[in-house]
Amino acid sequence: MKVYILEDKDSFLSIVDDSKIRLLYNGFNGKPMKESWEDILLEDIKPNIKKYDISKLSCNPIFTENAVSALNDLMVGKVEILPYTHKTEKYFAINVVNVLNCVDFSKADCQKYTDGFVKSITKYAFYENMIMDETIFKIPEFIATEVFVTDQFRDRVLEAKLTGFEFIEVWDSSKSSEKEIAIEQIQYHGQSYPFKEAVQLVMQGKTLASDIWLMQRVNGELYIRRTERNGSFTWVQPIFIPPILLDLQWYIVDKVNYPEK
Repeated sequence: MKVYILEDKDSFLSIVDDSKIRLLYNGFNGKPMKESWEDILLEDIKPNIKKYDISKLSCNPIFTENAVSALNDLMVGKVEILPYTHKTEKYFAINVVNVLNCVDFSKADCQKYTDGFVKSITKYAFYENMIMDETIFKIPEFIATEVFVTDQFRDRVLEAKLTGFEFIEVWDSSKSSEKEIAIEQIQYHGQSYPFKEAVQLVMQGKTLASDIWLMQRVNGELYIRRTERNGSFTWVQPIFIPPILLDLQWYIVDKVNYPEK
């Protein structure tokens, strides 16, 4: 069996009231939210933007009514399906409450902070007996940032021809003993900076990084690079800043190449 990190092809929704962005980030932590869920208004990032059956806000997957209908039976008891408000469409927050302590750290490659907490996992390994009947779940180590799915979930998405779903393969039980590609590790030295000061330094021409994130000025604009779990990179010019970045400490690093298109 295989395990994937669930991503979207291209986010096309944003929150009308920016004051609720942090509320969403703090809320999607593996616990139920139904009783405290608020009416949150979404809007398209720009007129006539291409839409899919999935979008994301920070780490929160947002499904269309079509996606919920196609995947509902695979999510029963594992997620809360919470309604957003939109002027013309129906969208739903997918709050994953199925949290499994299923990473086999005897086989996984990871980095830890000095206090012992996991900073990043560069090679995943799972206890197969704990996930063999699962479809969608989170793990305690990245409870606010990652949603994992298995073959059964991915197969249903493909069968239903849902659009916009991206699956980053992080583990294959048939190849679990093979050495995987090592993800680039950036070495941090010197002074650290809070996010606001880090952005100011970026706009002055510096490159700053923290964990899997990197910020750099490209053609006079702020761009953010994320290192995916398979070692690839995703560059975006942010419409809004993911709240997870606000609490990180940032370090000046060497400038990296931006892939011009």
